[in-house]
Order: sequence, then structure tokens, then C-alpha cells
Amino acid sequence: MQKRKIWVLTFFVVLIHCQVFAIESFTKVSAQTLALNIAGKTVEVDVYKPIGPHTGAAILTHGGFRNRKTMAEHSLALAARGVLTLAPNMPCTFDHRCNARAIVQLLNLLRSTNTFGASSNRVMLVGFSAGGLASLLAADTPGVVGFVGLDAYDHLLPNQSESLGIVAARRLATEALILRAPASSCNAQSVAASWSVEFKALWRDELIAGATHCDFEAPTDWMCRLACGDTDASRQSMVRQALLDAAARWLQ
Repeated sequence: MQKRKIWVLTFFVVLIHCQVFAIESFTKVSAQTLALNIAGKTVEVDVYKPIGPHTGAAILTHGGFRNRKTMAEHSLALAARGVLTLAPNMPCTFDHRCNARAIVQLLNLLRSTNTFGASSNRVMLVGFSAGGLASLLAADTPGVVGFVGLDAYDHLLPNQSESLGIVAARRLATEALILRAPASSCNAQSVAASWSVEFKALWRDELIAGATHCDFEAPTDWMCRLACGDTDASRQSMVRQALLDAAARWLQ
């Protein structure tokens, strides 16, 4: 009985130590904001530099009518795991192809310059909602090793028979991870769910039961919750863990 108590106590001491270490690593990461000329506009980009050598890089793209700060907590978590992470404001509100070109410009800067403190030839693209579409449109660029769509949006242009995302998913050879909420008005009735059958290298397609659109950005705000529903810590944790899984798979 005494041995069992000692084992249980040891387990909780180790668990608490690991949690404290994770929190300390998280809080040591800070963002530097750069103003760059991207897609013909001045764009603010938050750069989250990892502590010590980085294993690769990630570009996190916010949703429509949102901004880079809604990707801050995801960015901090990735940087704490050794990933050089960029969270840019997107320059074009309604033009997804323009935003994709902006992501490609950031990618090229990451690969060929030290603009962000170090260069990287292995980059993961992550996009939420409309940012998921823009990221997918850029995901066939050299240097991209994985794509993550967070409850992504798709768009059908006038006089076109297929949406932008479907066409891009069909040509993408890079591995993809899709995380999505049940169909709702906020994710256009899960319009991007059909991407999964088009990907040549689908890694995971996960429907998070009960999730709202807001569960996929971090931090979200009252406006998103009012329009799309409340968030839940356990669902948000699933999203965060999937991002860390992707980084471990593609950037190690």
C-alpha cells in the first residue's frame, strides 16, 4: 500500500513538473511585429521565434474579417515546440487568390532570406476559414511540406463549374490535414469537407463533434461566439494537439 502511494505521488510530481515546463516554454516565446510590402500593400506580420534552433517554419493565416491576433495562441504553441511561426494580416479581404500570392511571397522570404531571423526550407501552411482556402491555393509552392485546413471555407467564382478549393486540392501532392466542425452557416455548411476526397495525400480528416467555427481560432472573441456559438476548452485542445501533431510529423 505504501509503495502504491509513493508511485502515485511520484506520478503527480512528474506530471506537474511537465505542465510547469510547458507553461514556462510557452511564456518565454514572444512576437516581433514586422511591416512588410506584400502583394503591393504594407502588411503586418507577427514573428514567433522558437527558443533555440528551429525545426522548420509555419505560416498561420486568419479567417475572413479577422486579423493575425486570432492566430496568436496557436503560434505561441508551435514556437514553444521549436517552430518558427509567422502570423500575417492578409492584404485582400475578398480576393482569396491575392491572399494566396501574399502567402507565397512570405514563403519565398522564409526560404531565401533571413528576414525573420533565419531561413527555412520546410514550411507548414495553416489556415482558418477563408485563410484555409488561401493557404490551400498556396500549398503547391516549393518548400511547403504540409497543409492544415481549420474549418476551412471554399469559394465558387462566377461562371466556374468547380470551386477554387476543389481544383487546388486535386492538384496538391503535399500531405494535408483537415479539421472541421459540423455543418453550420459559419462554415458555409461545411463547404470544404469535399476537399478530402480530392487530396492525393490526405493524412487526416477529423470532424470534431459539437465544435463551433470559433473553436478553430485562438484566441477568438465575443463577436465570433455571438455569430457562431460558444467555444469549449476540450475541443480547442483537440485543435491545438492536431497542429502540434502536424508539426511533429512534417517539421522534425
